[in-house]
Amino acid sequence: MEVIRLQNGNAEKYLSPRIKSNSGFTLIEIIVVLTIIGIIMGMTVPAMRNFLQRQQLSSQSQDFFTAVNLARSDAIRRGKRVTICQSPDSATCTVLGNWDQGWIVFADPNNNATVDAGEELILVHQALSGGSRMSSDDAAVKTHITFNNLGAPSGIGGTITLCNPQRRIDIILSSTGRLRTTEGTACP
Repeated sequence: MEVIRLQNGNAEKYLSPRIKSNSGFTLIEIIVVLTIIGIIMGMTVPAMRNFLQRQQLSSQSQDFFTAVNLARSDAIRRGKRVTICQSPDSATCTVLGNWDQGWIVFADPNNNATVDAGEELILVHQALSGGSRMSSDDAAVKTHITFNNLGAPSGIGGTITLCNPQRRIDIILSSTGRLRTTEGTACP
């Protein structure tokens, strides 16, 4: 309560000694609010992490899906073979390791699944991040996929598995060159 007092003809403001001005929070109020925030954060952070890992795997799956479709359509457009292969250095193909080390798409008219002098690199994709793994046990797609001028793969097709601790996506290449995906929950 504010009281105005006259003293020597001048008005003076002062607070009544019986009423104190509260201009803050008590320690208990702050502790309660911080506890509630901590509980909410404890529940949402793990869910958010799982969500981000799932989204990252979806993005990586789409990147590979796009690269394979690009190789197929470029083979048809050029009327020559185009290969997508796993590549640890973004310049050459390898038979060691897995698809998670990265991949390249290149024109491969001599059908040797090797980047030779004069063969054009069409697309380069760096290694996968976030602990994702990508591999295949099918011989036809284990290290590379080559498409002929009709858009058909040189092998019989196969499955490449992309996974992280939260999710698994199988990328399936048919013998006609069409792709589809299926989802699972466990990494092999």
